[in-house]
Amino acid sequence: MNTTTFKKYLDALSREGNSNNILKLLNKIRSLVDWPKHSNNINVLRDTGYLHKLLNILETQQDKHIIDKCLSILGNCAMERTCARAMYRTHNALSALNHVLKCYPKEDSINGRVFRVLGNLCQHKEGWADIIISRKPQIITHLLKVLSRASKNTELKENSSEATILMALRILKYLTNKEQLLKTFPVLNTIGSLFIKSSQEWQESQTNETVLNALITIIYQFSVLKDYSMVTKLKSTTNGNALKELVNVLLLCPITIIKIIMNFITISKLNSDLPVLDICNKFIDAVVKNMDTEGFKTECLDYIKCLCYLLDHPANRTAQQCGKTISILIQALEKLNQPTDLELECCVLLVNTLNKCQYAEYLVQEQLQCNILDVLIKKLEWIVDNTVIMNTHDFNNVLKRKLTFDDAELYPQGSFSVKRKLCSCCLKVLDLKNFDCPMSHGTPASKRLACPSEDEDNDDDVDDIDDVEDSSQNPVSIDKELSYFTVVTKDDRSLSPCSSTGSDYAALSWASPCSSPRSLGNEAEVYSDSDDYSPVCSEADDTEYQLNTNKTEGSVDINSHSECRQDEENERLQGTLPEYSTNRLKVSLIFEITRLVRSFIKICPPIAQLGSEKLLIALLNCSEFFNTKMSTYSTVNLVCDILHSPIYLKPLLKTVFIEKVYDLTKFVHSEHCVTCMDQSCTGKMVLKRLTHLAKNGTGKQFIESMMRAGRIEDKKQTVLILPYIIEEEKTLADILLTKGGLTVLMQLLKEDSDLKRRAIKTLYVLSAKRLEIANPKTVAIDVAHTLATFSSQRSDNQTSVKLVTFKLDDGQHVKADRNLLMEKSVYFTNLLSGSFKEGSEDEVCLQDVEFRTLNCLLDLVGSVNEIRKIALDTLLDVIALSDRYLMSDICSLVTNYVEKYRMSIRNVAKIYKWSLESRLDLLRVESIAYALVVDVSEPIRFDTFNTLFSLGHSDDLVSDINKLIERYLISFACR
Repeated sequence: MNTTTFKKYLDALSREGNSNNILKLLNKIRSLVDWPKHSNNINVLRDTGYLHKLLNILETQQDKHIIDKCLSILGNCAMERTCARAMYRTHNALSALNHVLKCYPKEDSINGRVFRVLGNLCQHKEGWADIIISRKPQIITHLLKVLSRASKNTELKENSSEATILMALRILKYLTNKEQLLKTFPVLNTIGSLFIKSSQEWQESQTNETVLNALITIIYQFSVLKDYSMVTKLKSTTNGNALKELVNVLLLCPITIIKIIMNFITISKLNSDLPVLDICNKFIDAVVKNMDTEGFKTECLDYIKCLCYLLDHPANRTAQQCGKTISILIQALEKLNQPTDLELECCVLLVNTLNKCQYAEYLVQEQLQCNILDVLIKKLEWIVDNTVIMNTHDFNNVLKRKLTFDDAELYPQGSFSVKRKLCSCCLKVLDLKNFDCPMSHGTPASKRLACPSEDEDNDDDVDDIDDVEDSSQNPVSIDKELSYFTVVTKDDRSLSPCSSTGSDYAALSWASPCSSPRSLGNEAEVYSDSDDYSPVCSEADDTEYQLNTNKTEGSVDINSHSECRQDEENERLQGTLPEYSTNRLKVSLIFEITRLVRSFIKICPPIAQLGSEKLLIALLNCSEFFNTKMSTYSTVNLVCDILHSPIYLKPLLKTVFIEKVYDLTKFVHSEHCVTCMDQSCTGKMVLKRLTHLAKNGTGKQFIESMMRAGRIEDKKQTVLILPYIIEEEKTLADILLTKGGLTVLMQLLKEDSDLKRRAIKTLYVLSAKRLEIANPKTVAIDVAHTLATFSSQRSDNQTSVKLVTFKLDDGQHVKADRNLLMEKSVYFTNLLSGSFKEGSEDEVCLQDVEFRTLNCLLDLVGSVNEIRKIALDTLLDVIALSDRYLMSDICSLVTNYVEKYRMSIRNVAKIYKWSLESRLDLLRVESIAYALVVDVSEPIRFDTFNTLFSLGHSDDLVSDINKLIERYLISFACR
């Protein structure tokens, strides 16, 4: 229907005098002023001056149906801001509305519609709400009378409808001058009485929930004023104590009610003013009930957050106030194990709340009794295991995320960014389950760290002099520049100066509207501006006007960043935002756990659980989230602070923690790998702390007493750790020699147990790092120059050739230069030129000689340059044969050549076996020293020693190792 028709109705209304016809016209006009659908018609009403006609009808008509319809039209017109301004400023609508209330004080439909018009005027926030208080206070008085009647247990016909009550409460919401309301009107007494009655009805029949939500929101708005008189008034309402009634409806609006309590707690004077303990118990019961079911519901997470928020104020942390809250929070923290942002945020808040209790000794003791450290360990392990891989390679491990701080002093309030270059094969992380195997990233350790000589087909393959047989293969380092998330943490709540947090950091916002269906935004807007407010309305409106949620000035808003988080959530759902929020929450959780653990360090006597291997390893694993040099926040520095107490040395000696820390110092990939550098720095820092513990009076005395009079099991555990943490040569020599440590270590080598592998690793550290036994290959004589000289001398001295033929046991014949043999060997000199019959024969029989060995020996006598082409087995036989025939030069040259160029981790067992079985003892000590100090991966070293022990000479092997180490230890002791 067009505007022309609408104007015709308006013109007819101005001329009509019959009540029935006026009512019909008003019905037609009402159907054409729905907002915002017919906002043009509303503007016509304003521009043509017919608003004055409608207001005049209110003052002149006595027909209640006509008044209802006029009020309904004016209510819709008041939704348009310009029209509302004209109603108030030009046509003095307040007087007309006040007149109607005076004439019909108990008419529910009229009261409701007048309240709706007033509410629509006030919602535009142009100061009219406060003008009502100052110029028309009788309207507020009438409104409170209506609410007061509704709060009494009178007959239903005398009560106001739910819609009328909601419209009245809506006006109170928009009256921003709450202080003047408190001073002038009995508003809190009325609100409190109505709240009690509505609460009781809701508990009985689950009705009036919308009214309850509205009442709770208004009480919260008044609580922001923090006036103690409000507490007194709410405690002494006509129907009883309204503050205690909050407990009964706690689960209906938990967040808003907790805000009320937290606002009042700062001004309360008596412990009995607020039912804090009852509220805590109510939440505890709800949380416990939910924990009995599988998983956490969103409502339960809200209850947990409310419990945490209650503990923000020190007054609520007394044993009388918080009750069993601490134990329940710890149980909840343990059960929150889903990697969602909501649960992570809740975990951050829980640990942050526990941090606030660090100055209350009884609360700290309660945390420890509830095994808080075990829970924190699980949380740290959970964080690392669930860390998202941020690059394109799947290493089956945690990606390195060291944080580089732009300004350390601003953390965590400031922002910091991460930009690191990493080796493409990073990262090595501590792992209890795979202790004996080096960390691999998609490549088996045996292949990743294998020596090149393993690629040979068989033992007889020819080795090259220039082969580097012992160095581990380093994967190609491909630097990847990763730009990480920017962490911005900001205090979302105003904490009390006496909150005892001990930090500038506050937990993340604890009531996210995108995760909590009962957040402030939903609880505050519990009613709408609908004309269909009452069963007695003449007709229902087509459109329901939705109000915007408006926060009261000065209120404590715990959802201050909800809009930002909602935007992030929307972007993530659309796939445009990476999981930066999750990683940021994990960093925040680690930071809070670090603060909590650091507070436990100050307790005297020291807490034994802090020396737990699992806790220390979990903290070191999380060190990748923080810069090692940042002493305030680094988990590495926290581990070092824990290890200041010597009582933790004893339990750690019985674990593999110290060995794992030592493994961190190794460069797994390359010297240019940033990750390896950081890991090495971490390991060295912790080892330095452990070394200090071992050399101070208490630690040193404990180790010596353990080795002198301890149980054999403790001795075994201790001796396996000594080389890692004892740097003083005399102290190490004294414990191993005098206190029997070396004997225990050798015994572990003989036993077929799990400790044998650790003993082999300990021997490597002892030999290579502490005793500094040289690698035989590096100190062996370089025979390259000798080979050239040897061949040159032979070519210069060669004159004439006189052959001799050797006949072997298998009938084969070998010819050789008689003069050259006599020149190189005393044996052949006596045999071929002496008084023996062989001296005159051209064919000489040789027994127990193989053709290949003799032929190689003769070739070497002629030209040692051919040595490069001879297989290792043949060379070893040549050494034995040259020794048998007294060819000292050849024997020494080949022995040095094998030691320098042919000894490798793959064939060291073969050389050692040959040395024993030939009874020459050549290369015997060298092969043992090489097996002890060669730099190879642990699995390869274990396989090598297993091969050595499987040769059948275990006693000789252990004896040789013992003698070698003992010789060095004696030299240390004599220094």
